[in-house]
Amino acid sequence: MLRVKKGGLKAIAEEPEQILAPSPSPSLMEEVPKLETVQENWQILLAKALVSMPPEVLSKVVGCIPKELLIEVIKARENDPVVKLALVLLNAQRQA
Repeated sequence: MLRVKKGGLKAIAEEPEQILAPSPSPSLMEEVPKLETVQENWQILLAKALVSMPPEVLSKVVGCIPKELLIEVIKARENDPVVKLALVLLNAQRQA
């Protein structure tokens, strides 16, 4: 048989239920990526996703992405010497 406190269901509904969440273990906290890191790396994640596509799909998808966004992705790695070299080679190829 269900026993109801004095005051009926209204009293039960008004009582705040206290739920204690378990505290995360220190090892779990180390595995959670920092928010700043995730925000800094969206350009890299987008680039990785794009280059993992088959070439025919990649060309279609890149054609749908605004050029400003693609430039921002490249600028995220503008200090990378490999990216600089690739850009120089692409510019030389375009001019030839």
